[in-house]
Amino acid sequence: MARELTGKQKAFVIHYLANGFNGTRAAEAAGYKGANATLRVVAHDNLTKPNIAQAVLDGMNRLLMSEEEVAGRLAQIARGEPYAGIDMSGHDVLHALIQMGKRYQMFGERIVIDWRAELREQGIEDADLFERMVQQAFKELGAQEHDQDDD
Repeated sequence: MARELTGKQKAFVIHYLANGFNGTRAAEAAGYKGANATLRVVAHDNLTKPNIAQAVLDGMNRLLMSEEEVAGRLAQIARGEPYAGIDMSGHDVLHALIQMGKRYQMFGERIVIDWRAELREQGIEDADLFERMVQQAFKELGAQEHDQDDD
C-alpha cells in the first residue's frame, strides 16, 4: 500500500506539474530550504520515491488530453462552436483547421508525374494523340458501364 504524501510532498507535486517539471523550483515553492544544489537533491530524492512518482504520473494523466480529445476540441474550434466560453476569431478557426489538416495528413507532399515525358521516354512522340486515345477509351468504358447498369 502506497504511503500518504506529506503536506510538503503534495505541494512539491503540485508545483512540479505547474512549473513545467522544474524540480528545483518545485522544491523551493513547496517550502524546502537550502541552496539550489540542495533543492536539486531534494527534488531528485522526491521524484525517486514511488508514492511521489505515482502522484506526478497521476497528475500528468489528469492534465494531458488523449489524441481523440485534442481532435474533438480542434474540430469544435474549426466549426466556430463556442469553446469554454471563449469567442473564436477567424485566426483561431483557421489555425484549428490547419492543425486538423496536419493531423489527417492532408498537407503531405504531392507527387506530380509528367506523363508526357514518360511517353517520350517510351518512344511515343505524339502525346496529344495518346491523350485523345485514353480519353476515348474512358468514354467507351463509361458507356459500357452505363449499358450494363441498364440490364
